[in-house]
Amino acid sequence: MEIPDEKSVVLRKAIKEVDQTVAEVNLREPTVRELEKFQKDIEKHGPINAMSLLVATISGLQKPTIDQMGARDFKDCQNYLASFLEYGEAPDSPETGEVN
Repeated sequence: MEIPDEKSVVLRKAIKEVDQTVAEVNLREPTVRELEKFQKDIEKHGPINAMSLLVATISGLQKPTIDQMGARDFKDCQNYLASFLEYGEAPDSPETGEVN
């Protein structure tokens, strides 16, 4: 399945950035450099904080804004960005020929 170039996550509960309300987070495909930084940030800051930093970078929002996001909305953002971290294709199933 092809990953879309961009994804808009409509938030279940709006968040605040400075003096504006954010009801939607717009994400794009990360660059290799951004993914490399994310991998390093996992070691330095842990996986949740590293993903929060990546979402902030990709969306153009500030990290304190991302930190206000509900867990389900954060998970939607995480799922999209994590799809770029899966290396290679799953092997074909020998019995059915279907991709796992």
